[in-house]
Parts: sequence; structure tokens; C-alpha cells
Amino acid sequence: MNGRDELERQASTMMAEVCQLYGIPTTLGTAWGVLFASPTPMSLSELAAAMGVAKSTASTTLKRLEHLRFVRRRRHPGDRNDYFEPLTDPQQMLRDWLQRFVRPELGMAHAMHDRMQASLQQASEAGDLDEAEAAVLQERLAHLESATTAVRTWVDAFLSRT
Repeated sequence: MNGRDELERQASTMMAEVCQLYGIPTTLGTAWGVLFASPTPMSLSELAAAMGVAKSTASTTLKRLEHLRFVRRRRHPGDRNDYFEPLTDPQQMLRDWLQRFVRPELGMAHAMHDRMQASLQQASEAGDLDEAEAAVLQERLAHLESATTAVRTWVDAFLSRT
């Protein structure tokens, strides 16, 4: 095994392990690692061959990686193939992730908190909950809102940095 093959193996293995840690299909990490170790963008066929998977598997994997903004598609003039390269700036990847996924999730959590707070109030006023039950649920909602606010503050601070 030459040095480049070893680099590809190490990058693929490391990223597959990270994916496994988060419950993400390991093929995403393997594909990103192969692309990372390639000094030039790779075609779908090249990536599938390097990964030892069918083109359909590589295609599905690349679509998911594109959606997550971990790879970028490139076109070469006069060539009908698409070529793919990894995004490698961790700060920009985190920035994209926070903007595309975390901020909307925080908005949903805030809206959910408000709806649950209103439902708790309504249930308390209707006598559907005794004081102890209402206090437990109110405390849970307060913890949820506190955590959401803390994360939102951190995300906003991170995204406001240049």
C-alpha cells in the first residue's frame, strides 16, 4: 500500500467512525474520506470504484453529502460527467450546518415551547392538572426554554463572527 492509499484509508476510516458515532450511515464518511484524500475532484464512477460500491450507492451517498453541504459538485467544460470534491473548511461547514439545520430547529423548539406553555395553562385552568403536576410540567418547560435560549445565543454569537 502506498502513502496515498494509506491516506485515503485513514481518512475514510476516521470519517466512517465519526458517522457511526452519530448514527449516520458510514458510507457518507467513507465517501467524504475518499474525496478528501483525492487531490482532484472525482467522478461518480471513480468514487464508486474507490469505495468498492455500486454507482447507485455512490450516487445516493453524494446526494446526501451535497444536501448536508459536505461536498460540492463541479462541472468540467466539454465533459458530461459531474465531479465532486469535499468541503474542507470546518468553520464554514459548521456555519452552514448551524444556518441550515440548527437555527430552524431552534425556531421550532421555541414555537413548541410556546404552544406547550399555552396548553399547560389551559389544562391548569380547566382543572385537568393538580398544582403538583402543573409545577413539574412548568419546570420541564422552563428547562427546555432555558436550553433553547442558551444554544440560540451561542449559535448567534458564532454566526456573527467574521
